Amino acid sequence: MVAQELERELLALCQDLGIFIPGHFEVSSGLHSDLYIDKELIFGNPELFDRFCGYQADFLLDPGGRDTSIDVVVGPETGGSRIAENVARLLSQKTQRQVVAVAARKDGQGGFFLEAEDLERVRCRNIAVTEDVLTTGRSAAMTMNLCRDKGANVATLQAWFRRGQRTQSVAGVRANVLCHREFPLHEAPCAQCLRRIPLSQKPTARQLSPSPGQLILAY
Repeated sequence: MVAQELERELLALCQDLGIFIPGHFEVSSGLHSDLYIDKELIFGNPELFDRFCGYQADFLLDPGGRDTSIDVVVGPETGGSRIAENVARLLSQKTQRQVVAVAARKDGQGGFFLEAEDLERVRCRNIAVTEDVLTTGRSAAMTMNLCRDKGANVATLQAWFRRGQRTQSVAGVRANVLCHREFPLHEAPCAQCLRRIPLSQKPTARQLSPSPGQLILAY
């Protein structure tokens, strides 16, 4: 399937499942968006999750479907690491060799770190980095630099969606994105702020019943 056909198919699936939700959202970078991407509807649907990750695994093969020797798939916690685990599993099946998944863990101070055993897993290896949504690319860049510090070769960056145009490439690596639909970002205060439209809650936040006044960030 050519890239344009694949993208149309995935975007149609997302529309049908209500993954794109209009509103007034603040994303984790502090920027505002008119559209929320409900990624949990993908994570929570095993068939769809495998479909997205399977296409990513296919992109890690050469055009003839042959092995390109990706050793490790690394993703920043939490969405990227969940994708990395599934992509590594599917790539292992396609190549008939073990491809390892590694999670870049949040350090609680806005950064990431790799567990000691994971540092050794990425050392001098060919790696792919996975993300769910690229906004500023900060999480992906920190993950890539952690791996490079151990001599890893960052061969590719894969993502499901991209917000805005700031992440055509991240840390010197071109971002390969499954769905290229435009998801504009706005500095705050945005046009909706100026019209005094309150921030929307993401669906999972409504289910969790946050305390009054709690700010909900849409990732």
